[in-house]
Amino acid sequence: MPEISIVVPVYKVEKYLPACLNSLIHQTFQDIEIICVDDGSPDSSGKILDEFAEKDPRIHVIHQANAGAGCARNQGVAAATGKYLMFVDSDDWLEPNMCEVLHRLIIEKNVDMAMCNPFMELDRVKLPLIGLATIGTIPGGLYRNISHFFPTSSGLVWNKIFKMDLVRKYDIQFSERLGEDLVFGRHYLFVSNSFYCLNRNLYHYIVHYGSLSNGTTGMAVKDILEDYTLSYDFLVKHDLLEKYRKLLIYTFIGQARKALMVCGKTEPEKILNAMRVFIDHTQFDDWGNRFTNRMIAAIREGRDKEALRRLYWWLYVCPAYGFEYFLLIVYRLFWVSTTRKEYKSPEEN
Repeated sequence: MPEISIVVPVYKVEKYLPACLNSLIHQTFQDIEIICVDDGSPDSSGKILDEFAEKDPRIHVIHQANAGAGCARNQGVAAATGKYLMFVDSDDWLEPNMCEVLHRLIIEKNVDMAMCNPFMELDRVKLPLIGLATIGTIPGGLYRNISHFFPTSSGLVWNKIFKMDLVRKYDIQFSERLGEDLVFGRHYLFVSNSFYCLNRNLYHYIVHYGSLSNGTTGMAVKDILEDYTLSYDFLVKHDLLEKYRKLLIYTFIGQARKALMVCGKTEPEKILNAMRVFIDHTQFDDWGNRFTNRMIAAIREGRDKEALRRLYWWLYVCPAYGFEYFLLIVYRLFWVSTTRKEYKSPEEN
């Protein structure tokens, strides 16, 4: 049984796939299996996978009809046999020691998850990002700490290492719609006791213009907001709703705020309709404070103009969760770092 299973969903990435696979097979930590799920890719990606698998027995290829990244990742997890679990997007690549560093951290720090910072790369410009999460060990069961962590990178699965036992025990899966990784990230954090944040940039995330994964379309926003119903059901199933009810509301409204910033002027009705799905599904009486309760009531009752007005007010003026939200903004201003550097991809080294 390998120590780490790495799941790679693959679709139309023939240009980037060799660099990704080379960065995996040349990791300094070699006790890995690489499960690549060809999601019905119409280009030569499937052929490239088979060629790499012939040369390296650690690479296992699953070919399936196109069903989306979430389904591909779920297929990969189902086939995985490792003690720990990692995910890599097939157009990205890793620093040679990423597996080694994260594996050592999750064991030495005795945590349920370890994460590093990514490089965000666009047009040959590399921006090393530092998340808002406190560097070091964070208890997962404390609302204050986990709520500070959630807004930063809870949904990013490719900069983390997970315990397979937890994934299996709670049957944690990806949504099969857009923004699928946000669901997996939320659910894993709900059942984690602790996680460790490392202030090192080890993952190279390639940003593509017009990518649906950036959540810039009305359909992506709709799926992401409606998928909060899955999180509600997950908490109910595992008797965790009372523990994380406030956090679920906090992150749902935060996601709606982000959606409004992205496409509120072009597709506001999709935001409100998606919010209404979750609101009707949960039927919470209290959403945290009087201002938010009035906004939710307007959405529930179809008073869209008032709902949008209150949502815009919440976005631009009112920190609905008080001084703690203000501190998050200040924290971001002082601690998020972006440094422009030229770089060479693995193919050019």
